Amino acid sequence: MGNKVKELSSKKKEPSATPGFKIEAQPDVFRGVYSNLAVISHTENEFVIDFLMRITGNAQLVSRVILSPRHAKSLLSALAENIKKFETGTETTFKEIIIKAVHQAGFSYYKGIYRKLEDEIIFEVEGRKRKRYLIVAHYWSLDRGIYFPSEQIEKYFNRAKKSENPYIIVTNSSGLTQKAHEDLKEFNKEFEEPKLFIIFGSNESEFIKKFSDL
Repeated sequence: MGNKVKELSSKKKEPSATPGFKIEAQPDVFRGVYSNLAVISHTENEFVIDFLMRITGNAQLVSRVILSPRHAKSLLSALAENIKKFETGTETTFKEIIIKAVHQAGFSYYKGIYRKLEDEIIFEVEGRKRKRYLIVAHYWSLDRGIYFPSEQIEKYFNRAKKSENPYIIVTNSSGLTQKAHEDLKEFNKEFEEPKLFIIFGSNESEFIKKFSDL
């Protein structure tokens, strides 16, 4: 089973099309079940994964899977590999969305993409008022928080201070924490015009609107 589980990891869009054998199941089983919570326990010989569905109050068990330790390790490896592939693809898509949104909002490239770091991509543009901006597209992977924290925004303060042009941080987070919002407001008070902007959203239309509002 260990090798077969790893074979599944290479199929991103067709998890049932596994090389070497055909999966057979009753229709109600083949449809699968949805779970938003899992509880894992183990004994000396097995790992037990209880997949639960919880909305409010108690959780309902929708499926229970029992694995040997060897198979549990194979599952862990395949799952980690699939998550890595998912996040890499999502990050690339996010950067493409930002580049399209910049164009749609009326900005034009000045230098194009000139630096790429581990979790961000930076390029320089000219706005509708001919003001140049440095845009930093910052993608947050699944293991990060959903709100942009103050310690994350602080790292951009020195960079923005030293730059002749304002920074626009574009992120897929859900927004700013209260402290991050207050820190950003205080930082921009030091200048005649704001030097640092934070734009957050989840799709191209949201980013186009927020770029257009600058």
